[in-house]
Amino acid sequence: MSGVFGYIGENHAVPKIIEGLQFLDYRGYDSAGIATIHNNEILLRKVVGTVPQLKTYIDVSPIEGTIGLGHTRWATHGAPTERNAHPLAYGNTCIVHNGIVENYKEIEAQLRKEGYIFHTDTDSEIIVCLFNKIHQQQKSILKTAQEVLKIIEGPYAILVMFQDQPDKILAAVNGNPLVIGLGENEFFAASDVTAFINSTPNAIFMEDGDIAILSRLGVRMYDSHGNRKESPINKIEFTQTDVEKGGYRKYMLKEIFEQPRVVRNTIAQYISGSDFSDEFRKIKLHRKKLKEINKVLFLACGSTANSAIIGKHIFETFLKVPVDFNLSSEHMYKKSIVDEKTLIIAISQSGETADTVASAKQCKKAGAKILSITNSHENSLSRISDYVMRTQAGPELSVSSTKTFTAALTVLYILAGYFALSKGNMSKKESVELNEKIKKLPDILEKVYGQEEKVEEICSSIASEKAAMISGRGINYAVTLEGALKLQEIAYMYAFGFASGELKHGPIAMIGDNFPVINLLVDGMYYEKMLIDIMEIKSRNSKVIIVTNRAGEKVREIADEIIEIPEVEELFSPLLTTIVLQFIAYYSGFFRKNDIDKPRNIAKSVTV
Repeated sequence: MSGVFGYIGENHAVPKIIEGLQFLDYRGYDSAGIATIHNNEILLRKVVGTVPQLKTYIDVSPIEGTIGLGHTRWATHGAPTERNAHPLAYGNTCIVHNGIVENYKEIEAQLRKEGYIFHTDTDSEIIVCLFNKIHQQQKSILKTAQEVLKIIEGPYAILVMFQDQPDKILAAVNGNPLVIGLGENEFFAASDVTAFINSTPNAIFMEDGDIAILSRLGVRMYDSHGNRKESPINKIEFTQTDVEKGGYRKYMLKEIFEQPRVVRNTIAQYISGSDFSDEFRKIKLHRKKLKEINKVLFLACGSTANSAIIGKHIFETFLKVPVDFNLSSEHMYKKSIVDEKTLIIAISQSGETADTVASAKQCKKAGAKILSITNSHENSLSRISDYVMRTQAGPELSVSSTKTFTAALTVLYILAGYFALSKGNMSKKESVELNEKIKKLPDILEKVYGQEEKVEEICSSIASEKAAMISGRGINYAVTLEGALKLQEIAYMYAFGFASGELKHGPIAMIGDNFPVINLLVDGMYYEKMLIDIMEIKSRNSKVIIVTNRAGEKVREIADEIIEIPEVEELFSPLLTTIVLQFIAYYSGFFRKNDIDKPRNIAKSVTV
């Protein structure tokens, strides 16, 4: 997972590329680099570290040029060193690459026989060597690209500059995101539209197999056979304000606070009045088709996997069909039983998660229908889906998922109600009542934020701990997994979530000596059982932190700390308990002085 950026136009390229890379470094920040062509010479600047470090280096050792490439890297092949950092140059050719060359060993062996000497440990170096070699034989950069792309295997997003054609950038894509930006007398290519949104809202989302040639006069699009094609130009709706911190210390904190608005916007997208909106009907998820579905399977990875587990619980509440969940990374290697009467719900905030896309393709091949939930406009998962539901979270620039998580949950509540109505498991009156409850959720969420100072105070004492546990039951079991994941990502704390009914089956051995245990105690069918579990935890001298919407006398007796949330039905409580755990992760990381927006070793979009 890396971020690539290309610029050609009338302006100095370096400031544009630096700005673009700053919005792409959520995709990787082990190393960064820039290349320009000036006076028919390729100029390179690379650093181990972040984009701000690259900028500092270039301030001291500047380079010129109105055409250039940039890259921010998450290391896959080869350690994060300056030698392995992109851009990579060979002869008169320079590239940046996001992806994996699956057959690079064979290609490298052949090139070595031909006398090529390799200077990096990356798989990407064979790409620049191939482009350089074939371009010497074939001066047309389009035909050069066609020949190279026939040789390499695996997903890629590649940008190429040629020293002897300093007024062109070649872009090629397969299985990884790449977007073209169309400005005034300047043109961009990037892994994400956020990279050039300050310069233009006009974008072309490249499709698998596309090749683009950017020049100072415009952009020409081609298919994999070299035929000219017309690609739709999309106007991006979010603005520069959406990608700024807006006075918050970190993007993560800003994005935590944006969640009531995000949930409200997502609801407005799919519910109008008390009924489903025209926008929902555009999905063409016809009730007749849903009646034929006899199995639902959720596929997801990471945080979205936890939202999928919650989704499984929501669907089981309303539907009378089997509902299952598989981690996408595991599903690919299983003999899963799916057919034309199976609905796959694949969740990926970027729509580019490699394992989820591959698993969805596998299910589609078996005849299953694919419904995808994503937060991006155009993506690989959407393109293979029969139905697409987009959340309204806007750009999420912190690596850790917050608002995209709750936005996906919101879609799942709405979708489950529609599905239940279509299957006859819910009456029209019950559907209206459910939609009315969903519409009230943003106002309930806003009341959670009054607990921020309380959470900050609690985290000032637990942030020094090496480990923590989170317990919950029912629908909040998956929230414990999400909260633990957030503590791992942001606080680098050994944390795990567990169903509190499993306390005596292992987790109880961990507790004692003021060990922090965060308990999600929500009013509902599990309340009394949870109280008993918490009492057992308390009796072993653990630090008991309770997140609850029913802080009765018993709770106050056993709790060391109480974080109160508003009254809400147990079914909808994950939206509230999740936000509390996001705050706990944020402030634990803050007091540990971690880089909250860019946690170590993690990239946001896992595309390889």
